[in-house]
Amino acid sequence: MLHPLLFYFFLHLHLAYCNYQASHHQDHSAPGYHGSYHHEVGQELQNIHDDMANGYQHHQDLGYPTGPPSPGPDHGYHDPHQYGYPSEPSLPLSPSAGSCLSRIRLAASFDPTISSKINRFIDSMRIDRLRAYVCERTAYFCDEHQQKEVGDLFHQYDRSIEIIDQVRHQLTSTEKDQLNMMENLNDTLAEQAFFVYKFHQLNPVDLAVLTSAKASLTTALSATAPDAALSKSMGSFTPQDLERLATLPVNHLPEEVRTHLARCQITSPEVVHDTVAFLLSVIGSKQNNYRR
Repeated sequence: MLHPLLFYFFLHLHLAYCNYQASHHQDHSAPGYHGSYHHEVGQELQNIHDDMANGYQHHQDLGYPTGPPSPGPDHGYHDPHQYGYPSEPSLPLSPSAGSCLSRIRLAASFDPTISSKINRFIDSMRIDRLRAYVCERTAYFCDEHQQKEVGDLFHQYDRSIEIIDQVRHQLTSTEKDQLNMMENLNDTLAEQAFFVYKFHQLNPVDLAVLTSAKASLTTALSATAPDAALSKSMGSFTPQDLERLATLPVNHLPEEVRTHLARCQITSPEVVHDTVAFLLSVIGSKQNNYRR
């Protein structure tokens, strides 16, 4: 039988391992479109690691920022909302859709490409691109019912997408050539500025619809906090841990994750199972992002 002193010694070593990861964790170092968002993400992961070392506390919400202010309107322009122009109705966010979106938001902590793209589409009011990208991510992080709920959420903004399609179809040949050049150069900032400028040439009613959709979706994407238990378990992994796990055969990953979490005293079968599934989703989503 293991001597009690030796037992407590090994237990201390296991806890020290988790605490060491917490105190030596470095923020994800991927270039971000909005530094403010990635500062929040990095700080959030640091908070989780600190919680692992000092006693877990409920973490703060992550959030997608609205981005830099849009270019100022032409002289004589008035805020469409000031005159009561109509906007699309915003229905309450369902619990299923909120849970799904919170998992995507948590995944963005470990794959900055997710937050970069979502921020870019929000800032440029490209509701069409935002819908396509978020719904694509739901296939990785959400069940079928949740995917449907998120799809239904975006159906509220069909009018916004119709307006965007009209703008795109009315582009001149020169403007289309400019956009093609931006896409070929991957000049996302120029593309964003281009569409913000075009949308501000719309009549006040259509512009009000787009700005309302932008505000509503920004709120919806950040409305639900990620699951606390999953956030805690994911926060125990360093970027180096995740890079190593991504190189393992899929059938080896569950045992590696289970062993790692056990060292950090996370042993609930439900949490371990959810963490394994989430990690596989993050790895698959990240590979898909890099191929695009």
